[in-house]
Amino acid sequence: MINAENVRKIDLPVFKIKLQSLWKNIEEFKNLQDTINTLAEEQKSINDDLSTLTRVIRKHKNFASTDHFLCKATSSNRQSQKDDSAKECDYDEAEDFCTLLAKTGHTGSWSEEDHLLFVNLRKRHHSVASLVVAIQAKCPDLTKESIVNHEAWYKTYLDLREKQKLAVQEWRDRKQSERQAKLAAKAEEPTPSICKIAEHKKVEIERKKELVRRWKEQREKQRVAEEERLKSQLRARREMRENQRRARAERLKHLVEEYKRKKAVQEEGVASGDEREQAMVNALNLRFYRARDQEFVEKRRSALSSKKTEPKPVVDSHFNRVREYSESTLLKETKAWQEKLKRSESQAFQTVSYIKDLPTRTLVSWKSYEIPGAFTSRQR
Repeated sequence: MINAENVRKIDLPVFKIKLQSLWKNIEEFKNLQDTINTLAEEQKSINDDLSTLTRVIRKHKNFASTDHFLCKATSSNRQSQKDDSAKECDYDEAEDFCTLLAKTGHTGSWSEEDHLLFVNLRKRHHSVASLVVAIQAKCPDLTKESIVNHEAWYKTYLDLREKQKLAVQEWRDRKQSERQAKLAAKAEEPTPSICKIAEHKKVEIERKKELVRRWKEQREKQRVAEEERLKSQLRARREMRENQRRARAERLKHLVEEYKRKKAVQEEGVASGDEREQAMVNALNLRFYRARDQEFVEKRRSALSSKKTEPKPVVDSHFNRVREYSESTLLKETKAWQEKLKRSESQAFQTVSYIKDLPTRTLVSWKSYEIPGAFTSRQR
């Protein structure tokens, strides 16, 4: 199962480069495979031609060796005819056997089936007349004259083949004797001394050591070259990754700076708009609070005026008389309060004040909290 964290950690540029290199290797492998197939076909055709040529050469060699043997046999026969012609074989007949085969083949110009039938019937019948009758009974298309001629040819064929066998056997015996004579002459040669053998072995050992040393040096050079190649590849890969990392860091840094710049511009615009909006809201709130305070004061005054119209005497238990409260200064503005309201009203739209910045000495209700300028709206 694919892990999402591993997928996030994949470096897409490096992964893309790896995929491209893998694709190139696949394409090169396909091209090499096509080349290998072509070379294999060429090798097959060359092997076929070579095998055909080898058979032809072998055939010509056999013919040449046979002619050579026959020529030697003929020369030796001519030399031996002066001394004792009965002891040597007639090599000229072997050449006639080859000529006979070239002209008539092994079947005497007959078909293979007829010739095999002739050979089988000839083994059973010892006379030519009975042989002719038996063959004509099997093959009516063969005439008596052709059967007699084939019989004469077959006798010549057997005679010449036997003579060729004798000639080949004599040549083999002569070659065997020559080989034995060479071996005997070689055995009679003086054997080299022990010192020469030891020196030869020592030279051979030194030569092998030198070859091994050269092979080791060449292998070491190849190993060093391979290590250098791998190091250069790793160095190039590290440099490529470092360049990619730096480019990515620069790109991210540029994006972050661009984002910060845009964010700062947006915040400046929002701050200026928020300040203006907050000033308007503060002014509206101030007017709203003053209106409510004015309503409260009016209600309070109306309540007091109604009480004033119908005064209720207060009976003092000690003095037993009615006391009347003086309302000369009740809910009336003083001159100091009016001057304070004028200063706060003139500074209302010059400075921005927030609800959170108002001083709070005690926890009081908003109804009992005195707002500066609450009575100015009424006077105006």
